[in-house]
Amino acid sequence: MVMGHEIAHALREHARERAAKNTLTNAGGRIIGALIFGSGAGELIGAAGGNLLTLRFSRNDELESDLIGMELSARAGYDPLASSDMLAVLGQEQALEARVSGQDSSIPTWMSTHPNSADRVRRARDWSAHRAACACRRRTPAWRSGLARR
Repeated sequence: MVMGHEIAHALREHARERAAKNTLTNAGGRIIGALIFGSGAGELIGAAGGNLLTLRFSRNDELESDLIGMELSARAGYDPLASSDMLAVLGQEQALEARVSGQDSSIPTWMSTHPNSADRVRRARDWSAHRAACACRRRTPAWRSGLARR
């Protein structure tokens, strides 16, 4: 799933898209901030707002890459539910790493470049259940749907 996730970033050209969005939101935020609050401080406030908006774009890119990565993994014959398990372990490891280093692991989602782990796990489980239901309706053999490895 991890390789599929990273391939999805490349296929969807997230880096190029993010650079264009950063430029637009930063410029737009600075202009709006300057108009509302005046130049100087207004531009800084606008730039900060633009940066927060680009974090949302980044989280959406991560969720899209998660789904594409899970689909690629499932098509390759891997268990789709394993993706949610892997994301859960990743979230636990990040929380442990934050505790060990004395940092707060509860960064608000709106300030993060990635969706929170619990949300990613929930989405992965929902997607896996949906995919399994679709595979059953199509009467796809278990070995073709990736469900045989449960």
